[in-house]
Formats: sequence, structure tokens, C-alpha cells
Amino acid sequence: MKFPAVKITAAELTDLTVLNDFTVVHIDAEWDGCRFGPAKNIQTLQKQNRPGVAFAYIDCDEEHEYARGIGLLNVPAVAYYRGTLLVEVVIGMNQDVAGNLGMVISGGPPGSAKR
Repeated sequence: MKFPAVKITAAELTDLTVLNDFTVVHIDAEWDGCRFGPAKNIQTLQKQNRPGVAFAYIDCDEEHEYARGIGLLNVPAVAYYRGTLLVEVVIGMNQDVAGNLGMVISGGPPGSAKR
């Protein structure tokens, strides 16, 4: 399975977060074989065409400064943005992307999404 979200750079992420109310960023690496969990969940969410929500993929090997800047220690991970504010980074293959996005959309505080 290819990554479902459009691959972007960290610089492009800034523009994406400015243009959208919420942004979900799948952070992974081409070498990682565990991309099916978050990728499949994100693909399902993309098909729902949620207004104001953008989806993207960042390769942590190519954008290592971004990964280091958000404190990423492992992949796969999903970063959730409310506007330009990074609300949460959730690491792991079996995460509830829809539930975490719902929490961010409803105004849940940073750190309230399940890890």
C-alpha cells in the first residue's frame, strides 16, 4: 500500500496549516513496513471529504529537522494540527485516527488524544 495522503515537505506543511482548519499529518519513512495502520485509517477519513480538514504525509528521513522539532522518536506517527497549532503527535500503528481527529475538532486540549 502506498501512503494515501499527498507527500509534502515541512515548508509546505506551514502553508497547508494556514489554509485549513485542521490538518492530519502521517509521519513515516519509506523503509518502515508498519504503514498500514495509520495509512488505512487516513485513507478512510480522506474518502469522507471532511470540509476544512487536510491530510498529508511527511517522510521523516527527508524531513528530519521537522521530526526532531516535534520530538518524534518513532514511526509511524500522526500529527494533529488545529490551524497552525500542533495539538498532538500520536505514535503507533494501531491508533484511533478518527477519534483523535474528532477530539481535536471538538476543541480537546493538547495531550487529550489517546497515545
